[in-house]
Amino acid sequence: MFATRLKFPPGVAFQQLGDDQDGVMMSLASGYLYRCNRTASVVLAAIAEGKSVEDATDQLAKTFGVDAERAVQDVQALVARLCEKKLLCAAA
Repeated sequence: MFATRLKFPPGVAFQQLGDDQDGVMMSLASGYLYRCNRTASVVLAAIAEGKSVEDATDQLAKTFGVDAERAVQDVQALVARLCEKKLLCAAA
C-alpha cells in the first residue's frame, strides 16, 4: 500500500490546465514533460493540494461517478507508476 500522503519531489512540478481539464507534469531532472489526462489530473491536483491518497481516490470516484473499488484500483496503478518513475514520493 502507499503512503497516505504523497508529494512531488524537488524538481517535479504539476499544473492542471483548468477545471475539468487535462494537466501537465514536468521533471527537471529528466527534462520530460508529461501530459496528464483528466483522470490523472483529478488525482494529481488533490495530491498537489496536500490531500491524502484516500481523499484523491474519493475525488476521482465522485468526479467520474465510478465505484470505490474501481477508483482505488485506478489510483493505485497511477501512484505506483509515478512513484516508480520518481515523479511522486512519500510526504514527510
